[in-house]
Amino acid sequence: MELSSNEKAKIQELIDMAMRREFERGLMEVDSILQLWRTGKMNYKESYYLLYKHITDFNKNIAQRYDTLNPTTHLLTLVSMLVDKTIDERDLVDFSHELKNYLKNVLMSLS
Repeated sequence: MELSSNEKAKIQELIDMAMRREFERGLMEVDSILQLWRTGKMNYKESYYLLYKHITDFNKNIAQRYDTLNPTTHLLTLVSMLVDKTIDERDLVDFSHELKNYLKNVLMSLS
């Protein structure tokens, strides 16, 4: 599918917003782990292991999605963000009907 420069710019903005959401979600999970440790519901060893595992896994997922990002992978990135609910249809309001239909068809073919 051919994207206009305007759509490419909007996709980049949406990807930036989604990345902020993902980082926020990751930091909230870190905070939850630290709260368990602070309140004594988890010992330091378990907390440290869980924190390390979360950050390692989170970093791996972020790197897979965003480190190799380029204009040729933008549509695939949008689809993956829709699949894992980092974004939803409300975030696509500024896109053309053609692009929204394309994404909808790709999502339906994955179901």
